[in-house]
Amino acid sequence: MKEVIVALATPFLNGKLNIDGLRSHVESLVRAGVDGFFLMGTTGLGVALTTDEKRTVMNVVKEAAGKKRLIAHVGAAVIDDVVSTSRDAAKLGMSAVASVPPLYYKPDASALRRFYEKIRESSGLPVYIYNIPQNSGFNVTPMHASQLREVVVGIKDSTGDIGQVASFVDLGLEVFNGADHAILPSLVMGAKGAVSAMANVVPELEVRLMREYEEGNLDRAINIQRRITRLRDAIKNYPTPAAYYWATTVLRGYELGGVKEPLRNLTNDEKNSLKRELEDIAKSEGI
Repeated sequence: MKEVIVALATPFLNGKLNIDGLRSHVESLVRAGVDGFFLMGTTGLGVALTTDEKRTVMNVVKEAAGKKRLIAHVGAAVIDDVVSTSRDAAKLGMSAVASVPPLYYKPDASALRRFYEKIRESSGLPVYIYNIPQNSGFNVTPMHASQLREVVVGIKDSTGDIGQVASFVDLGLEVFNGADHAILPSLVMGAKGAVSAMANVVPELEVRLMREYEEGNLDRAINIQRRITRLRDAIKNYPTPAAYYWATTVLRGYELGGVKEPLRNLTNDEKNSLKRELEDIAKSEGI
């Protein structure tokens, strides 16, 4: 079964974690039929959160999500924080952990392997690579991944490179696509599902995409992918991840909250402009 894993937003309000907003958001997404949550990734502000905030996020989501699959991103600039959050993830009932490669410094093969080994040892949980080189500055290639197969169970690949996705699948890894314009092509190449920022905004569409694909209704799946991509492209014209948060408020009908500094929220003019665009797309596409 193909899975929709939400790259979950971590909303802030007046400079503080919006716990009530986070809980309500997770409950809404559970009702929409998603399969799980990827906590504290890029959309979830992971590298901007304190270790205390990360513990709070894991606690709240675990309580609200029930038995859904929960993958906690533990990546950080300081290895002590990575280890601490990995241990917390195990204690707080996460299903698995994930991490970007070591930040800033570019690891060689030995350092990369030791990094993911340390996460596995600290958590005792299945480990996923989180590959987002446009943010991390380091592309975990299929060659790197081939040397990590004894350490990790899978990878979230956000490159949008379908050839790379196919190579990860060929290695026997559990692959989740992280580029929302390429969900369907990744499924065709054997991906397990999507870890998706757009699943915060239109989870029902993504669940339908998975089901249509599984039932062999490729034309319908293509149509849904095009609708998701059209919304995603509009959002990407504004500062992200804040634009995803505002799009969630616009299309899901409840106040979510905003991002944490040093990121910025959308201005009122930007909010009004994006709202008009999203509503126009939703109307024309019957969303």
